[in-house]
Amino acid sequence: MSTGPYAFEGVRTQVRTLMREESIPSISIAVAQDGAIIWEESFGCADLTTSRPVSPGTRYSLASVTKPITSTALMTLVERGEIDLDRPIDDYLGQHKLRAPLDHANEATVRRVANHTAGLPKHYQFFYDDINITPPSQEEFIQRHGLLVTVPGEIFVYSNIGYALLEYAIERVSGMSFAAFLTTEIFEPLRLRGISPVECVQQADAAVRYHDGHQVPFYDFAHRGASSVFMSAHDLVRFGIFHLNGWVDGQQEEILRQDSLQTMLASPVSTGAPLPEKSHYGLGWTLGEKHGLRRFGHTGSMPGVAARLFMYPQENIAIAILANAETPRLDEVEDRIVGSLLQSVTIDSGNPQWPGELTGLWTGFVTTNDTRSPIELEIKGPGRVEVKVSKLTHSRALRATFDARTAFLTVTGIMGDIGCADAARHPYELHFHLKLRDLNTLNGSVTAVSFAMQDRWGSALSYWTELQRYN
Repeated sequence: MSTGPYAFEGVRTQVRTLMREESIPSISIAVAQDGAIIWEESFGCADLTTSRPVSPGTRYSLASVTKPITSTALMTLVERGEIDLDRPIDDYLGQHKLRAPLDHANEATVRRVANHTAGLPKHYQFFYDDINITPPSQEEFIQRHGLLVTVPGEIFVYSNIGYALLEYAIERVSGMSFAAFLTTEIFEPLRLRGISPVECVQQADAAVRYHDGHQVPFYDFAHRGASSVFMSAHDLVRFGIFHLNGWVDGQQEEILRQDSLQTMLASPVSTGAPLPEKSHYGLGWTLGEKHGLRRFGHTGSMPGVAARLFMYPQENIAIAILANAETPRLDEVEDRIVGSLLQSVTIDSGNPQWPGELTGLWTGFVTTNDTRSPIELEIKGPGRVEVKVSKLTHSRALRATFDARTAFLTVTGIMGDIGCADAARHPYELHFHLKLRDLNTLNGSVTAVSFAMQDRWGSALSYWTELQRYN
């Protein structure tokens, strides 16, 4: 292993090539081993208008890398006995309870919310500051979107709603705002500087977010516990060191005991992702292996954001990579960094197959906050699905899969009008995620996923649906 001045020269070349090929204004990297930062470097501009350069201390929007930070905050309250991971999340939401068409709301525990198995659906929604629509209150958010569409514990479905619920629970139990709790209980004790949950205005020294070469208007969301933190690569890798070792240089007091840190990694649930990464999810962390090495961490992606933090515990390595534009290719940079430090190996890959089930016609309704819309779904064979929603038919739903292990059907790319004002703010397509309950019943969620625009993403809003086999 070499960590001298030229050890990462290949990574530097790769980063510059990636920025050029993907039109990424900037990338910041920090790498740590054995509790110390061994390399940090930044490339490009934080703001193309002013040509402001980035540095390892430049704050970036983290998107979903916020989730392990929220989980860390949650575990401080678990340690104090103020939150029980195995009690229903409803116990910490006051009078604002989850809706559960399939009952079993008491099985939607805090632990299941944190590991995305509580039965909550996919969701994201951005509120841009150039549009006069503001995020709902947390109480209204729970009322509109706090919906269990599957039986808790049944399947992993990555849901920002769950981390909005954890944020709300933290506030109610601690008596502090989410931002104040993170600052007081996590950031200040760990001496993580330059960190701020999202506020109503763009952080002046943060990297500006870009989408397809256009500056993204600043945005907020109701699921801040899922997506809101800003942090520099320097501070993010220090957060990773803390989770590797239970302590980071300069830390003034204990934040979590080792057993609490291990709880976040213990009893992971399968995400259903195929090989090679063998992905599982703990409490705020994705767990698995790469290059034959155990690792845990998280990625983040939203308009103008690509972020990742991954730790290799046996090698005591932490890697933070941040960009101010979307790209799926930061993993290539991580791979090159690992290759610069360790002897990498190739791992297996897999390719799940559609088993050819579910043939026939299914009819029912999607229920939104505003109305009920009829749905017909005809499955003709592997990947061959026709869907009619409110008299609109889309017969080329080619993105259709059935997981025989979990009995979930996923169909995306459907055109149709579900009669919901929230969804209708932008043109959208429909994504179905339905459980085969018995030979005659499919139920779960229909998600209205709005199309990306020139300088921003839209939203993903999920609603309950149930279909019966038509005889």
